[in-house]
Amino acid sequence: MKLEIAQKSLATLLGNAYKAISNHPNIPIMSCFLFQADIKNQQVIVTGFNGNLGIKTHAACQILDGGTIAVNAELFHDVVASLHEQLVLEVTSNQLTITHSTGKCRLATATDPSEFPEMPTVVGKSTTLSVEVIKCAIASTLPFAARNELQQVLAAIHLKLSATIWETAATDGHRLGVACSHNGTEEFDSAATIPHATVTRLKEILVTTKGECQITIADESLISFQLANICVTSRLLDQQYPNYRSLIPTQFNYRFIVNKNILSSALNRVATLAGQKDRFVQITFSPGVATLYAEAPDLGGAVESVAVTSEDYDADFTIGFNIKYLSEAVRAIDSSEIVIKASAPGHPVILAPIENTNQFVLIMPVQLKQIKEFDVAPQINDEIPGSVIAA
Repeated sequence: MKLEIAQKSLATLLGNAYKAISNHPNIPIMSCFLFQADIKNQQVIVTGFNGNLGIKTHAACQILDGGTIAVNAELFHDVVASLHEQLVLEVTSNQLTITHSTGKCRLATATDPSEFPEMPTVVGKSTTLSVEVIKCAIASTLPFAARNELQQVLAAIHLKLSATIWETAATDGHRLGVACSHNGTEEFDSAATIPHATVTRLKEILVTTKGECQITIADESLISFQLANICVTSRLLDQQYPNYRSLIPTQFNYRFIVNKNILSSALNRVATLAGQKDRFVQITFSPGVATLYAEAPDLGGAVESVAVTSEDYDADFTIGFNIKYLSEAVRAIDSSEIVIKASAPGHPVILAPIENTNQFVLIMPVQLKQIKEFDVAPQINDEIPGSVIAA
């Protein structure tokens, strides 16, 4: 094998494939890249595979002599990252020699690259979505998946595809994030529960990717995401995903509209004095204003007022939230203004963009032991939106 390639191009290939390398591989050769020089198509192909997640990526370069090797992924990745300019790679006697402008590096290769496990081929019905749509879907749902990957299903992202819509969802049991849109593809009905690690790696790859992505699901056991020069293949979880649709209320008694940035800033300020154990925030909605209150016993408390647009309700509406959960829900909404819909203090609350219905977050409120009442309502500062002059 012998080839010439730009360091930047090779470093990008290795960086993407490295996302599939496990720290504790099931078999030793899975700690390697499968590195192929395709002389016919004049391209180099790099594959990383850990048994569940595989990433294959390729780029055009000058191939002088074709071949296939398996080489330690971490070492190869780190060595190439430290080099620059044009590189010449040549394999002789189970050694990979990398020649650069000021020197050479030698890496041992695996004795038999044929031992590298073959990535599964995903054959099934497909749909094509823009990369930007997939980015938005991940951003709208991944923050609400369980943090503990031992809870595999709750840490996963659920994807549903049909002839008319696609929908992604994630829930940790306390919150639910949903994103959906029109599909416009051929008629089929598929669902996939995608492992957390796969979605996380895909999100990282999409940061520098544009264009379209072809999604293929095979028998609800495999999924692939085919980009211009990268293919991400993953096994799916075979456990049943919770019926989250049954949790979503359809009727609401209260509807409030609030500026996202102002509400987020107010939550950040009161969070500094929320108790370290419970970290609850109480919100009282009154005509034209929402009053936020949080306190840490024996330390102090904070109160903020935020302007809201609401209907003329007969009485104030008070509800409590885990302040971390509410802050993350607010940040995830892709809109400058948020509509908050509620039916009763103990019932699920919906946060959604005011401009569209393709995204929403459901959050469960907490039961307040004691409702804090204010003798004098905080005044909204016109110069600094959302700040408090007096309480």
